[in-house]
Amino acid sequence: MPKPLKTGEVILVEKASPQTHSLTQTWHFDPSDKALNIPDDTVVNVYVVAKDYYRTDRYVRSLPVKIYILTPEEHAQLVQENFDSKMAELDDLVRRQENLLEGTKQLQEMSPEDQAKKSTEKELARQEQEQKDIAEKLKELAEEIGELGKEASKNEEIDPETIAEMAKSMQEMKDLAMGEMSEAEKSLSEAQQQPQQPSQPSKPNDKKDKIDEAAKKEKEALGKLKEMQKEAAETTQDMYENTLVLRLRKLGEYEEKLDKELGVKLESEAGGSFSELPEHLQTFLNNRADDQHRNATKANDLQGEIKRFADSTLKENFGEVAKEMDTARPPEQLDLNAEKLRLNQSLTARMGAKKLGEDFQRWAEKLDPPEDGGGGGEGEGGESDDPNEEMLKREQTDELENDREERVAKQFEEGARNLAFRQFELLRDLQLEMDARTNLGKGDFLDMARDDMGKAGDELDKPDTGKKATNAETDAINKLEQEIAALMKKSESSASQGEMSPEQMEMMMMMMQMMGMKPGQKPGPGQGDSPGMSSAGGNTNKPNQATPGNVNGGNGPDRETRKVAGRADTMPKEFQGALQGFFRGVEKLNK
Repeated sequence: MPKPLKTGEVILVEKASPQTHSLTQTWHFDPSDKALNIPDDTVVNVYVVAKDYYRTDRYVRSLPVKIYILTPEEHAQLVQENFDSKMAELDDLVRRQENLLEGTKQLQEMSPEDQAKKSTEKELARQEQEQKDIAEKLKELAEEIGELGKEASKNEEIDPETIAEMAKSMQEMKDLAMGEMSEAEKSLSEAQQQPQQPSQPSKPNDKKDKIDEAAKKEKEALGKLKEMQKEAAETTQDMYENTLVLRLRKLGEYEEKLDKELGVKLESEAGGSFSELPEHLQTFLNNRADDQHRNATKANDLQGEIKRFADSTLKENFGEVAKEMDTARPPEQLDLNAEKLRLNQSLTARMGAKKLGEDFQRWAEKLDPPEDGGGGGEGEGGESDDPNEEMLKREQTDELENDREERVAKQFEEGARNLAFRQFELLRDLQLEMDARTNLGKGDFLDMARDDMGKAGDELDKPDTGKKATNAETDAINKLEQEIAALMKKSESSASQGEMSPEQMEMMMMMMQMMGMKPGQKPGPGQGDSPGMSSAGGNTNKPNQATPGNVNGGNGPDRETRKVAGRADTMPKEFQGALQGFFRGVEKLNK
């Protein structure tokens, strides 16, 4: 093996001739303290420089190759995030396989006459190509997971069982792609080559048989994909738990190390002014203060992740740690410790670091308690050989998992029905507005917007938050924006002259609420692209607001303004000219 490269050292790859087109050189990059001694969280740039053969003062430098120096904990987190992204790709393949099977079932249900049509041949060809694409993508995914497993094996902090699960997933994916998926693809191809002959019922119905066979293999492939998906989800969760524990321990180790360093370096300087310290100690304290601020950011991220993980998994130990962290507020304590270091309050800084180190380590232990190898069980490692006991444990585990799934499903259903209720409230507001438009008419787009809002509400009430609900809501928003644009265009000239009717003014104010603005809102500094307007919106969870009275002051009876929820989108630029005229009209009428 080549010797490790030292700091500042230059390697001469090879002396070349004018005819040389490429050069290769192997060198050993070692960031440890045995060679380069590069600290964690460092980015190293490596360049290749080519000098002219005759004029050595002429050279060209390549773009840098960046090498990131990670801690084992950061490396484990990176592996976990990469594995999580690969599992998202697996989820996509499961959806594609489901759609493929649904399409093949529709072909199964066709009559012999329809199966004999040219359009069916084309659909079979599309199905075949889709199954081929899914299989190819699955093989690519298997290779990527295999490479990720190799990368994970470099890190001693990653559980060997996790690496074994990666290897298992890789092999299962390859076997599935070359097994059931390949067979389904073959059956779809053969179905295209079998002419359907409904006039000769005595002949074997080869086309239908091949379609049935393809559907059977697609279903088997889907079942195996879903099983992989379930196992991968468990592996992902285990990896994520492990990285949370590792990151907590890393923070704890740093604080414990800081406590000891402060005791060694500043014991004789305690209580003195920071400005009176030697320069090397001032640098030391400033660097450690910067580290405390960085650790505060890390602790804040960890605290949020642990809380979200506890909410999603309902694991008691994570919930307890999340509550303790809310009480202890480690990010704030780390920032406070940083300020103490900059003031050379080393004694209180030591006490703070010691307390934080103990807290982080205790939380890590609570999330990853040591396995109990003793006890009254039989067999190696304290495990029981009683099959009834093992069956009882599995039943308890399944019961807990089913209970968790039921609670998650219930939360989803309640959330969807709340959205449905609010959607129907908006629909009611729109209907009230349409009924009150005596002079302006029902508008060109409001009927369509009302229909789309009704469809969205029906989907959410099922409950279903999928594509149909999203598309219906998007269509409703687009129709409302078109209606707003049309109304503004009609009102622009009258608004600029101060001649808007009370109904027009009230309608425009209602539209302002829908765009997230208050009626009569004055221009504000730094808001909007033009004077007199703001594109700052709201969102659908802000409370409805009623605007009493009317814009003409005391003339005529007051009418109740209907409540409309705001939106988070920015205002289209085509509305801006009309809005300026509208605000000029409001100011003129209010004088």
